[in-house]
Amino acid sequence: MMKTKISIVALALFLLPIQVFAKETLEFSCDTAHNGKATVHSTPNKAHYIYRFYKNGKLKLTIKNSSQQIIKNSLENPFANRYNVHNMYFSNQNYGYNVYTEWYLNPKTEKIIYTGGIDITKKNNPNFSSFIQCTKIYRALSGETNIRQN
Repeated sequence: MMKTKISIVALALFLLPIQVFAKETLEFSCDTAHNGKATVHSTPNKAHYIYRFYKNGKLKLTIKNSSQQIIKNSLENPFANRYNVHNMYFSNQNYGYNVYTEWYLNPKTEKIIYTGGIDITKKNNPNFSSFIQCTKIYRALSGETNIRQN
């Protein structure tokens, strides 16, 4: 009986990290200058999206918005009407974070090239703008991730 309990506890401890990671799906990931990293994850059924920014491996910012809020914000963004851009706009207090991936076809190699970054705006100050350029994109936002209503 004791061995069975130990086995069940050991199995539960082994499966716990798998369940934690299974709750979120990576939608976007890139490195930025100065040891930064930006990610976007979705929750099950894409009910919410989570933007995270890391600096030197430490989590500095987390924003979790509902899918409905992301749709509303993203469609109001100028990037929304460009055919070669996929974007997700996160709102956090007085700031907006537009995470985007832009792609184009290299005519010489016929390979798709991805660029992207995060445009940061201040809601009550239209003159404020900051930009974080992705230096390397590991997972680009895709048409499946891009929030659009038909």
